[in-house]
Amino acid sequence: MIIKQETALKVIDKALSTGGDFAEIFLQDTRNSNIGMIDGAVESAVSGRSYGAGIRIFFDEQCIYVYTNDTSEVSLMDSAAQAAAAIKGNPIDLDITINNVKILIITQSLFHHLM
Repeated sequence: MIIKQETALKVIDKALSTGGDFAEIFLQDTRNSNIGMIDGAVESAVSGRSYGAGIRIFFDEQCIYVYTNDTSEVSLMDSAAQAAAAIKGNPIDLDITINNVKILIITQSLFHHLM
C-alpha cells in the first residue's frame, strides 16, 4: 500500500498542527497464513490480513498513536486531527469512531518508558 506524497505531507502537517514535536505515518498491509499438521494430516489452517495506517505524534514527554483501516485521505486527515487534538489534552485513552471506523487512541508518557 502506498499513499501519495502530497497526502502524507498533509497528514503530517495536520498531526503537528497543535504543536507536536514529531509525527510519523505507519502503513501496514500484511498477509499471514498458517497450516498446522500432525502426522501428515492438516489439523488447522488460518489466514489473515493486517491492513491500515497508524499515525504517531510526540510532544514533550507524551506520545499518542492512532490507527485506522481506512487509508483514504479523508480518514487519514480525520485521524491526524483527532490525534493532534488529543496530544494537547490530558494523557487518557480514547475510543472513538470516525466514518464508521473504530479508532483507539492511547497516550502514554515517554518518561515512564525511559526509567
